[in-house]
Amino acid sequence: MAICEMIGVGKTIFYEWIHKYKKYGAEGLKSSSKNTFYSNEVKMLAINDYISGKGSLEDIALKYNLSSRR
Repeated sequence: MAICEMIGVGKTIFYEWIHKYKKYGAEGLKSSSKNTFYSNEVKMLAINDYISGKGSLEDIALKYNLSSRR
């Protein structure tokens, strides 16, 4: 993708930015210097959704407002 090469980022990161912008607007693109804490409940809900096939890693990360798909 030419835009990715032009700005020096990979396609995966670029698509993450697009999804965050669609869901949260410009605020979703601001970086945070703090570590985010996720409750065990949120972690289990996200894991169960993924195992149950309720979405891709990206979809679930956006659904639960997780900062990373990892």
